[in-house]
Amino acid sequence: MIFLSKPRHRVTRFKYSLLVFFPLVFLQPCDATENAIGVWTYLDRAIEKAAGGDHTSALREISRALAKNPNIPDAYLFRGISQAALRRYPEAIRAYTKAIKLKSNFAAAYLNRGQAQGMLGNYAGQLEDSSQAIRLAPAYAEAFINRGLAKTKLYDVKGAYDDYSQAIKLNPQEAFAYYCRAITKTKLGDGRGAIIDVQQGLNNGTDATIKDFSDAIEMNPADSDWYIARGLVFLVLKNKESALKDFETAIHIDPTLKPLLERLSLY
Repeated sequence: MIFLSKPRHRVTRFKYSLLVFFPLVFLQPCDATENAIGVWTYLDRAIEKAAGGDHTSALREISRALAKNPNIPDAYLFRGISQAALRRYPEAIRAYTKAIKLKSNFAAAYLNRGQAQGMLGNYAGQLEDSSQAIRLAPAYAEAFINRGLAKTKLYDVKGAYDDYSQAIKLNPQEAFAYYCRAITKTKLGDGRGAIIDVQQGLNNGTDATIKDFSDAIEMNPADSDWYIARGLVFLVLKNKESALKDFETAIHIDPTLKPLLERLSLY
């Protein structure tokens, strides 16, 4: 069985996150009894519905599965993913918590719960859950990205940079990690390095980057980071006018960015 390990709503096409940005997790039924087989028939349907963007129908199938067997942690993971995709973050958190209660070493549930907590502004909770996912699955690149996002919001820019770098080390093809690291490089005064990272992200084949960051901005219009990210992409794509507009908006949100972005606009 496969299912997206992250709700696609932060930057919607990235395998990771703002917030729907994230990879596929291979999952198996918890047991091979006749009852479990029936449960996974419903869950297979839920996966198909969710993959097509119909999370309301996916939730119905998941509820049918849980009516047959309420003790399958993967079902609660799937429920949380669909709830998060519908922006019902408190409900998603409850579902992930139930999955963790049933399976204490469930790294994907910790990761997803952390993402949902971040969407509600609980960055300390996001940091804690992401760290637990890393402890359980040290090669989980997406957990490092999620923890980096939390650290950025908690003003630990260098810590975020280190986490994004580790994610890239684990998965050099993860475009979103390069974009996130570019934001931290910008804040650390390394404008040239930020541009190099954005170019690498684009080289990794993300074909809807501008739209993805625009979606993120629509969902989080007061978050300067996504204006920085989109501005950097515009800059690399030689659309300097649009880049400068995004940098100006980022500065309006966070005036401390002015010297860094003014310097970046010279590239």
